[in-house]
Amino acid sequence: MVEACRSTLSKAEVVANVIVACLLEGIHEGYRITGIVDKLGFNRQHAGMTLRHMTDGGRTSLLWKQGGDGLYYLID
Repeated sequence: MVEACRSTLSKAEVVANVIVACLLEGIHEGYRITGIVDKLGFNRQHAGMTLRHMTDGGRTSLLWKQGGDGLYYLID
């Protein structure tokens, strides 16, 4: 999936897709998500910023949210 996305999407879009894939697989901890992004050859800090940026500061992600427990979840 990642290799196919690299040729047609920006890095930010690929990272967002990896985040969604993690959430679909039941991986909800930010540190685990950023670790997976890192292992796929992307910047771990960029993944963390994407997670936070899309959930904090009044900006609403159409894809995920951060629960009161600090974990990330797909929006129903």
